[in-house]
Amino acid sequence: MFKTTTKEVSQLIKSDRVSLYKFNTDWAGELVGDFDATSTKYLDESKLGINTIRNDTYLQKTQGGKYRNNETYAIDDIYKMGFTPCHIDNLKQFHIYAFVLAPIFISKKLWGLLCTYQHAGPRQWTTSEVNSISQIAGQLGVAIQQAELLLKTQQQVEQLTQTLHELETTQTQLIQTEKMYCLGQLVAGVAHEINNPVNFISGNLTHIHEYAKNLLTILNLHQQELTNPSKNILDKPEQMDLEFLIEDLPKSLSSMKIGVDRIRQVVLSLRNFSHLDESEMKDMNIHDCTDSTLLIVQNRLKAKPESPAIELIKEYGDLPLVACYAGQLNQVFMNILCNAIDTLETSKTYTLENAKPGKITISTTYCGSNQ
Repeated sequence: MFKTTTKEVSQLIKSDRVSLYKFNTDWAGELVGDFDATSTKYLDESKLGINTIRNDTYLQKTQGGKYRNNETYAIDDIYKMGFTPCHIDNLKQFHIYAFVLAPIFISKKLWGLLCTYQHAGPRQWTTSEVNSISQIAGQLGVAIQQAELLLKTQQQVEQLTQTLHELETTQTQLIQTEKMYCLGQLVAGVAHEINNPVNFISGNLTHIHEYAKNLLTILNLHQQELTNPSKNILDKPEQMDLEFLIEDLPKSLSSMKIGVDRIRQVVLSLRNFSHLDESEMKDMNIHDCTDSTLLIVQNRLKAKPESPAIELIKEYGDLPLVACYAGQLNQVFMNILCNAIDTLETSKTYTLENAKPGKITISTTYCGSNQ
């Protein structure tokens, strides 16, 4: 925008050079655009030395001097303006013999100057030329303001985009956390519902085992002391295969006891996995947390019609107790294991055709308290 402005003004006014001078916060200034019509090139600040040409000390002390009043300064001949010899020498050093300086405002604040110079010699600036330069300076102020607003808007868009990305990431994490929390609640609820009837069955199995033992003892006594049984009594045990029943009943009760104990272990593992009733940190055995989580995903490790079983390898080291939030730690283990299983299930090599089952290895090592 600055390059276009300086070039177009130079061609419109037929001047030798057009520069844009911007005030800093301390009212010193710098060139932000400069076009030399004689060489049709854009020059940098060091080639013009605008700080030396204008009395910067005066502008700094007066915070913009007469230009703060939106006055355009037009000089036809530097020798006829009563400048001091020192000032004239400075202007001649840069081959400036006539110039027009028009203020550039953004809203009501003086932003800088639109500078038009004549190097070939003095020049009689017409009123229309001065007015044109002044109007262009005014329009340039509006353009600069719009450009700064656009830049500010782009920066805000970038910030909003970044904030939106962070919000999306946070939302995803919150959703995942909520899912795991709901899973924990579900697991705890299921464990509680299973635990009640299992406790009832487990408690009654002990009595039933004792009852069966007593009944079998009485039956044995009857068989020993009954000297003259009827034909019906003799035929019935044979029909019922009493010998097998006497032998198998204790075994069945023992199998039921083993099954109930297994269910109780599963329920305990589910309760340990959820840990919803533990809101504080406590010392935990990491291996217990891992095993509790493995129990939840055990079904996903088994063989399926479309894929073989996943081999699980546990390489547990000797670990100390770790202070942690057990429920949250189990959820982390759950995420890691599920991601590993998902990766294996989506792998092209994990199929029944090539019979290459996947492997998941869980390894723990104590690296010291400082690591």
